[in-house]
Amino acid sequence: MALITSYSEANVDAYHEIQANHPSGSGSASARGMAFTTPAGLKYTLTSAKFYLKKIGSPTGNVTAQLFASTGTVGTDAAPTGSVLATSDNVDVSGFLTEPALITFTLSTPYEMDADTDYCIVFVNPGSGIDGDNYPSMGVDESSPTYSGNRLLYNLDSGWYGTSLDYAFYVYGDLEEVGGSFLLNFV
Repeated sequence: MALITSYSEANVDAYHEIQANHPSGSGSASARGMAFTTPAGLKYTLTSAKFYLKKIGSPTGNVTAQLFASTGTVGTDAAPTGSVLATSDNVDVSGFLTEPALITFTLSTPYEMDADTDYCIVFVNPGSGIDGDNYPSMGVDESSPTYSGNRLLYNLDSGWYGTSLDYAFYVYGDLEEVGGSFLLNFV
């Protein structure tokens, strides 16, 4: 497994709540994530993602990470488009800590991504057990974001949209055969 792209939690200076079940029926966010571009000339099979998360109160239920194709301009306003390309295994949000930590989302069915292609990796709360007092919160860099992608979110008021802030995240995968030669995976 190789690191495809990331933005370190060392950059986090604020937290954004996920206070609605997805898809949100209100102005509260039900999903948050990052737009990114896969490396040129390298083809990866997505195997997992991490987000820097904590819980407020006592949320319950399962959450996932989902991969989407991207529309808009990565780094400015990119956002998910179309159907979900891949979904991670469920993670029980009640197991999150009250202090922020990297939470891993593993894909039991890995997804082969194209090289030099825009994608969105998203933390989604599809179930119940989240409300204005009990919810997960995601670490963000509000003061000096420098990642080449952009953050994105979903709420009823705007649907999917992207802005220039950056969430802490990691995307991992297995390097695939490219251009007739096999590239080795390094762990």
